[in-house]
Amino acid sequence: MKEIINKSKEKEVEEFAGVSETYFANFWKMIKYNISFTLSNLPVFILIFFLGNWLFSAVIPSNMVANQNLANEITSSDSLDPYAYEIISRVLFLAIFLIGNLFICITPVQVALSSTYRKHFARKHVFYLHDTLKIIKNNWKPTILHQLLQIICFFIFPLSINAYNHLNLNPIINSVLFSLIGIFFIFIIMMQPYVYQMITLFDLKLSSIFKNALILVILQLPKNLIAFLLSNIVLFLIPFAMYIMLPKYALQVSLIYILLFAFTIKDLIVSRNALVHIYSYLVNGQSKD
Repeated sequence: MKEIINKSKEKEVEEFAGVSETYFANFWKMIKYNISFTLSNLPVFILIFFLGNWLFSAVIPSNMVANQNLANEITSSDSLDPYAYEIISRVLFLAIFLIGNLFICITPVQVALSSTYRKHFARKHVFYLHDTLKIIKNNWKPTILHQLLQIICFFIFPLSINAYNHLNLNPIINSVLFSLIGIFFIFIIMMQPYVYQMITLFDLKLSSIFKNALILVILQLPKNLIAFLLSNIVLFLIPFAMYIMLPKYALQVSLIYILLFAFTIKDLIVSRNALVHIYSYLVNGQSKD
C-alpha cells in the first residue's frame, strides 16, 4: 500500500511547467482535448438535462425556486419563454459545474486526459489517440469501478438532501447537516484530480487511492481550496458575465466557451495542483511511469 511521506520528489515538482506555459504552448491541442472531453461527456450532459428539474426540486426547497416574474426580469429572450430560458440556463450551469468539477463524467476519458496533461506538464511528447487507447485499456477496472461510484454519488446527494428537507428538523440542526453535506461534496470534488492521476501512476486498489487522495486534500487544504476556487472562476467567469450583461446570448456564448476552452483550462489548474502534491508526498519509485 502506498504510504504518505514528506517531500520525496521535490526535484521533480520543480520540473513541471506552469499552467499558462503548458496551455499556450499546446493551444490547438488543448482545444482538441476540450472538444474531446465535451463530446465524450454528451451522455452525462443529456442525463443532467433530463434530470435537471428533479435535481433542483430535490436540493432546493420550492419556495427558493425562481418564479415567472424573476425569470422575466433576468432574461428577455425572444426565442424562448422566459421561464423556460431560465430553467435551461440553470440546468446548463448545473451540468457544467458537475461535469467540469469531475463530480460525474466519463471516467476512462478523464483518466486518459489526466495522464496527457501530466505529460504536457513534464514537457513530454504526446501521441494522443495512441496514449488514450493504451491508458483506457490498462486501467479499465479501476475506471469502471470509479464510474459506478460516481453514478451512485450523483443520485445519493440529492436524495439525501431531499430526505433532510422533509424531516422538519430544528433550523440549527438542519443548517449543520446541510453544511456537512456541502463540505463533504466539496471534498469529493477536490479529491477527483488526485484520483485520476493516481489511477495511472500507481498500482493500488481504488480504496487506497481514495484514502491517499483524501489525505493529500487535507494536508494541502488551503492550496486545494484555492485551486478549486480558481478553476471554477475560469469555468464560470465568461458564462456568468454574459448571463448578467447579455442574457439573450448567454447560452450561445457559454456553449462555445465550454466546447472550446473552459474544461481544459480548469483541468490544467487542478491537475497541476494535484501533481505537485502527489510528487511531493508519495514514495519515490512507485509510479508506473
